[in-house]
Amino acid sequence: MAIEATRKALTQRSAQYRWLVIYFSLGSMTCLTSTLLADDWRVLLLLLWLPVLVLIFDALDIRTIQRWRIDIIFFWVQGDLVLPMLAQTLRQVPALPPQTLEGMLVSLPGWPSGSCIPMAVREPLCRLQTQVASIAVRRMWVRAALWLLSWSSVCAAWVWHMAPLLGGLLAVPLINGGWRLTERRLLRRQVMALVQVMDEAGVTRTNLVTWVEAVCWDGVLASLKLSCLADLASRPIKSMSPARPTTDQNR
Repeated sequence: MAIEATRKALTQRSAQYRWLVIYFSLGSMTCLTSTLLADDWRVLLLLLWLPVLVLIFDALDIRTIQRWRIDIIFFWVQGDLVLPMLAQTLRQVPALPPQTLEGMLVSLPGWPSGSCIPMAVREPLCRLQTQVASIAVRRMWVRAALWLLSWSSVCAAWVWHMAPLLGGLLAVPLINGGWRLTERRLLRRQVMALVQVMDEAGVTRTNLVTWVEAVCWDGVLASLKLSCLADLASRPIKSMSPARPTTDQNR
């Protein structure tokens, strides 16, 4: 099942990149041809749509990898496979392209094999990895929207008035800052749930931080990862708190 899911994801990624090349080539040729026919260099401003197109396809590609990773981790949560052994097995399949496959295998979490991670802890770790991947995908959509907003503001200021440009310059940092706060809030919620489950499982703080750090943080700001780890390390864990003395004064 894992091999079939990998083959399906690779096929979908290949199709997406093929359509990206087609749309990018058609868009570039259309803009250049329109510029020559209209004899106006301002038509070249339409080329600013191409970065938005690339960001959209990047978001779709990250979402494809995310869905494949969720399927693989779901098998791991159920105990049906071991992540290091899966990588070795997929490398031996001749029908899978090696370079693209290696890029997908790198996105898998670096959690240890065997029974090092209790079964009760695997599900919240899976939810954390899913949340991190979802933030990476949404971040690409936000970047595409900010680029589109900036481009529209410049074009509106060029054709009409400077007010749209000023509005766009003010809206871009506000949207970006609001999204960063949302990212931090979503990850903090998953960290709190993870601490609660690990407290019940009796896991040490060192293992807790190590497993969270092994999550694939691609597409997420490094500062957000460090903030998540710092927040995780600073939260008290009941299983690690010193036992209360049973004296007559505490009774």
